[in-house]
Amino acid sequence: MLHLGGDGLKRQQLIGMLQAAATPAMVISNDYVRFGARSSRRLHACLDEVISSGRTAHVNVDHRRPLGNFGRWQDLNVTDALLVEAGVRGMGVAIAIHEIWENFCAWSSPDGFGKYGPAHAAALEVEGAVAAELRGEEGSRVARVEVGADDSLGYVLDYQRYFLLLEPRPHDQWDTGRFTARTAEREEVESFDVDGVTPGVRVAGDKVAEIVAKLREHPRATAEVYGMLADDRDRDAAKDRAAAVRNAIIVALGEDSYATVEEEQEQEGILLSEVQAKGAGTDLGARRAWTSTAPGIDAMTTVRVEVWEPA
Repeated sequence: MLHLGGDGLKRQQLIGMLQAAATPAMVISNDYVRFGARSSRRLHACLDEVISSGRTAHVNVDHRRPLGNFGRWQDLNVTDALLVEAGVRGMGVAIAIHEIWENFCAWSSPDGFGKYGPAHAAALEVEGAVAAELRGEEGSRVARVEVGADDSLGYVLDYQRYFLLLEPRPHDQWDTGRFTARTAEREEVESFDVDGVTPGVRVAGDKVAEIVAKLREHPRATAEVYGMLADDRDRDAAKDRAAAVRNAIIVALGEDSYATVEEEQEQEGILLSEVQAKGAGTDLGARRAWTSTAPGIDAMTTVRVEVWEPA
C-alpha cells in the first residue's frame, strides 16, 4: 500500500506524474498489452508491488527541504520533483520513485524498519532503471556534488553517461520548486594513475593530493575510480585497491572520516564511518568519488582516476 500524507493537491500531483509515466498504452494486439513510448515498465512494476503487497510505503509530500529524506515517514519535496520533471522529462519521476521505493524496502526488514544503506542501494537501482526507460539513455546515479550552500545550494548528479544539473532558483520562487533542471554531457578534465596501493591498507593522503586539488579546482567535477588489473585473476584485488583510493579521496575532501575498526577486521580494509553505522550502500551516489564496476586492463596494477565535469 502507498500511504501519502500531506497536502491534498500535492498528493494528486504526485499521483498524476507517476501515472503518466507508468501507464502503458492500451493497444491490444493478439491479447497482450504493449507499453507505449515514454512509459516505464519498471515504474509500473514497482508501483504495482507497493500497492498490492501487504507492506506500506509511507511518504510525506509536504517536505520543503531539497528533494527528499529517509525515515519511517519518507519525506518527498513534490514541488521539486514536479519542476525537475518539467525541465528533464523522466528525472522528476525517477526522484519520486526513489523516495517511495526506499521507504518500501526499509519496511520490508524482518526487524521492522530497516537500515538506510540497503534501502538506499535498492532505490538507486530503481531510480536508474526508471530514468533510463523514460529518457532512452542508460545510466545510474553514482556520484553527487553539492554546489553552493543554504539559499544558493544546487546539485550536480553523475549518471555515468550524463550529468543532471539541479540549479537553484531565487528564494521567492521556492513555492513552485527549488531547482531548475537540465542535463549536460560528461567532459573529461584529467586522468591520474595511483601506484603502490595494497588491498586492505589505508591510502595516504599524499597519494591522492593531485586528484583532490583538481576536484577543488573544478567544483562541479566527479572522480571515477578504476582498479586496473593484469588479467581476470586479479579482479577482487583491483576492486579493493579502487575502494581504498576512493575512500582516501572522500576523506581528503572532508566528506567523511575513516572508521575505527577492530584489529581483526583490518584485513578486510577500511570502511567509511557512515557506511559502517548505517549499512553498506549508505554513501552510494552521494559522494564525488565513485568506483567503476568495470575494472580496466593494464600491464600495471595501478588505480586509475578519471575526473569528469559537465560539458
